[in-house]
Amino acid sequence: MDKKFAFRLLMVPILMYFFYLFSWPLEIIVLLGILFIGLILVKGKIWNTSETIIERLLPFTKVWPSWAQKILLILIFFIIYIILKQILFFILGMAGINLEEMIISTYDTTKP
Repeated sequence: MDKKFAFRLLMVPILMYFFYLFSWPLEIIVLLGILFIGLILVKGKIWNTSETIIERLLPFTKVWPSWAQKILLILIFFIIYIILKQILFFILGMAGINLEEMIISTYDTTKP
């Protein structure tokens, strides 16, 4: 087994324990654990698929150095994350759930 892969899998329960110490709801901790393990298991597949899509859609990036291609991929993932987060916040807001307020109140109640 790859040492990095084993280390990532070992960090998930440690991180979940810290969430438990901060009094996060158990349902959220379980969902985050499943999400983290799922992302660890499909990390390479997502990265390779995204590289091939970028090379097909943006062929001029083939001549770029590998570090520049990685930065481009990270920026694209970051932009997609922000867009999806805003869509989710908007949908929840339309349903009457103010997620931002819930996060801030949870943070305020868990501060030492």
